[in-house]
This record gives sequence, structure tokens and C-alpha cells, in this order.
Amino acid sequence: MIAEKDMKFKFARTRVWMYYVSEISALPPPFNLIPVDKAAMGCRWIATRYRWIGRCLGCFDSEQISTRRPKTNEKRRRVVIKNLIHRYFSGNEKPQKEEPDEESDPPEDIQLKLMEVTKTLQSLQNVVKQFRRNTLKKKKDGQKTTMRDAALSSLSRENEFKTKL
Repeated sequence: MIAEKDMKFKFARTRVWMYYVSEISALPPPFNLIPVDKAAMGCRWIATRYRWIGRCLGCFDSEQISTRRPKTNEKRRRVVIKNLIHRYFSGNEKPQKEEPDEESDPPEDIQLKLMEVTKTLQSLQNVVKQFRRNTLKKKKDGQKTTMRDAALSSLSRENEFKTKL
């Protein structure tokens, strides 16, 4: 238990040191006087943010600051605007139905096919259930069972049930 607590303490201590080294980027004493790349990038960001500081420091030419390009691609922007306008006007052309039509009953032949499909699915579910029951019973007895045997046995039971009706 003491070893586990010691290990947890070491991991926590390592996590704190890793954060300190990676985020704060502390360097040993002779090198900590040289600015690191994060600090240099921060200074550059401030200089670009406040242009007059950049001009004073000489980081940028005056032409570079005045002719600033937008970051977005102009061609892509125009295509997006064109698509939005097209979508807006094509949506206005189609009149929307205020009241949905009443649902009509499907034709009888479709209803019959639907009933047939549901009965088939129910019989398949019964076959799968019976197969699972048989496999559990036969596993206890040590016998092998196949899906075909279970399907045949359930179909024979189903036929017997239909003939009784």
C-alpha cells in the first residue's frame, strides 16, 4: 500500500514538472536569459496587434502593414455567396404546402404483402429463439446443434400447429 502511494506521488510530481517544463518552458540559468520561441512569438503578436510598436521596433515595413490581405480566399468566398443566393431564391420559388395531405391507406395488395413479410419475420424470430433454447439444452447435454436442425424442428411444430387449427 505504501509502494502504491509512493508511485502515485511520483506520477503526480512528474505531471506537475512536465506541465512546468512544457508550458512555462523554464531553462537552466545560463540559457534563461535568451528569449524562447514562445516569448518571441508573443512579442511578434503584440507588435502586429499594435502596429505602432511594430513600426518603432522596425519589425515590419510600412508597405507590408498598409497592404494587408484578407485571410479568406476571395474566389471561394464568392462561390459561397453565389450558392447562398441561389439556395435562397430556389427556396422561394417552390410554394410550401401549408397543410399536409391526409394519409391515404395503402392499397390492399401492399397490405397483404406487408402482413406476409411480418409473419415471415415473426416465424424467423421464433426459429432463432428456439435455436437458442435448443443450443443451451444441448450444451448442457453435450450434443452439437446446427441452425438447420433448429429451423426444421420449429417449422415442423409450426405446421403441426396450423393443421390443428
